[in-house]
Amino acid sequence: MPAPVRDLILTPEEVRFRISAEPVFNALQSMVLLSMAEELSGLDDWIVQTARDLPEEVMQKHILILFGLHYAVIPKRSFDDFEAYLKHLRTVNPRDLRDQLLDMYLSIPPREGTADELIAPSKETVLKDVQTFLTVLRSRFDDEVIDEKVERPAFELLRNPEQMRSEIVDHLSMMWKDYLEDEFQRRQPMIDETVAAFNKFDLQTMNDEEAVRFVTGQWNEKMSDYLSKHEQIVFVPSPHTGPYSRTYSGDDTLWVIFNCRLPEGAPQSASRLSRAELLVWLSALADDTRLQILALLKEHDELCAQDIIPMLETSQSTASRHLRQLTASGYIHEQRKEAGKCYRLNAERFQDTINALETLLV
Repeated sequence: MPAPVRDLILTPEEVRFRISAEPVFNALQSMVLLSMAEELSGLDDWIVQTARDLPEEVMQKHILILFGLHYAVIPKRSFDDFEAYLKHLRTVNPRDLRDQLLDMYLSIPPREGTADELIAPSKETVLKDVQTFLTVLRSRFDDEVIDEKVERPAFELLRNPEQMRSEIVDHLSMMWKDYLEDEFQRRQPMIDETVAAFNKFDLQTMNDEEAVRFVTGQWNEKMSDYLSKHEQIVFVPSPHTGPYSRTYSGDDTLWVIFNCRLPEGAPQSASRLSRAELLVWLSALADDTRLQILALLKEHDELCAQDIIPMLETSQSTASRHLRQLTASGYIHEQRKEAGKCYRLNAERFQDTINALETLLV
């Protein structure tokens, strides 16, 4: 037959940004948050209550699976539903899961001064013994994120990939069936409404910063380099994440989790999405310590964390938790300076809150 006419062969339009429900990343984000309920304030009430209700032994296993084996659990691609992901886990080569985690660890540049033999160690060297494993982790991660009570049992599972896969599948299956499945069925309309609302806007005309700010309402300067390493950015609306955004990385795709909300410029109403975002904002204000922080920033214009802590007469961890929620909610701007993290009020967010209340109540 004659060759096809060249003019009829069309190249698919490149799409950098997508909005998608992504059921697996959505569910895994909620599972991660269950382990952080005491660390992060302002999370959805379902996360807070479910974390309180989990038996201690279940929570300990949960932390081991979601944090100790995090990079073996988080997939590198999308799945249609959580059951499809569980089926994949049951059939995947367990050594591939283990290597996925180790490859991620070894892709992180080591600190300056790391011993030569640990700058680019083999996987066999990393798993030689638990002390070597912990040393490799400390050469690449901050001490504050390394918990030996989690990493030691994680190491034992990494040395036995079959058992590791079994532990992952059993725990995720139980958490999905016993806790998350019904909750996500209840929240699915809110997720779908968010996807539909944002899909009415053309994100492809925006640059990375504009798109991230528009969808999540946030921007971090560190994001720029991270976004540039991925060909496609998928924004995933979560009903549970509150003011906090989080990213999950695949080979070419970056999934950005954000709280279910209406996009700026969409018709405002008393819909569940309008109320959901307003609840996130009001939650950040509904605490005396956070109100003290806002008052201090109004008085002093700008303060660094090391100044705020003694003024509050509280611990660094407590002050950091409150500052993190106020920053994530948009009430204060964070900027890194020589003195550390410094903060200023964001007047626009206070006006946003007043406008949202007027739309709802007036």
